[in-house]
Amino acid sequence: MIKSWVNGLCLLMLVGCSGDDGDSSPDRFTSCEQPVSRASIRYEPAENFHSTLLDADFPVYAYFPANWPSAEQALPVIYVLDGEWHFDSVAEAVDTLMIPAIVIGIGNDDSDGYAHRERYFRLPDSREYLDFLLGEFIPAMEQRFEQNALARVLVGHSYSGLFVAQAPFMRPEAPEFYHYVSFDGSFWAHQRRTRDFIDEAGSLYAERETSLWLIRALVQPANDLDVQWFGNLVRQKEFSSLAVYDDSFTEDHYALVRKSAESVVEALELETLCTSK
Repeated sequence: MIKSWVNGLCLLMLVGCSGDDGDSSPDRFTSCEQPVSRASIRYEPAENFHSTLLDADFPVYAYFPANWPSAEQALPVIYVLDGEWHFDSVAEAVDTLMIPAIVIGIGNDDSDGYAHRERYFRLPDSREYLDFLLGEFIPAMEQRFEQNALARVLVGHSYSGLFVAQAPFMRPEAPEFYHYVSFDGSFWAHQRRTRDFIDEAGSLYAERETSLWLIRALVQPANDLDVQWFGNLVRQKEFSSLAVYDDSFTEDHYALVRKSAESVVEALELETLCTSK
């Protein structure tokens, strides 16, 4: 299982996050204070977030552990795309494991029948969606909910899993997330464009470390072979600053996040990624 991959690994630090002074030494992280109890999870969207850049409204979901806010520590945060479908699975996993982490889900604007989802999670318009996340959405969430900007996690599934796996290469000089977690990404989409995109990033990738997690379903319908194709493509480039992990589960494409979220969240070892205020 995934847990075995990360035992004994050094902590990976992102720089380029808001508020970072450029010191990427692992000792900036401390162990998190364990919650003393489980918390209640909010499944209904807390609000809608309007994007000026994309001219769209996105439902927002939020989960906070029982020990939030902490007077002494800033907690890691998991951003879950396709929040209307997957926020609850990730939040339940964090809550069941009593991991001190914030979970923020962002849903989709359904005003156009979800057509924007296919557009903005695929190249080339996926760059605009990343600009929205980093320029509008995440700064607003960090202003409202105190969190550890150095330990962000980005999670997606299917089309949003495709986006998550491509995101570290969109700003290769300064990746903005500590972990990128892609569940059964739709890597069958525009494979030639994806190959060219990864080739272009190869000469730019900075000497700064982050990790990409490729989780695939084995029961049809599934994107198993396409996920493996993308993983091999990235590994062939031998990015010195990118750790690539993968695992598979005997679930189909649609049940994968719900059935594997707890194992994947546990493997991320977020309880080691707090920072002192």
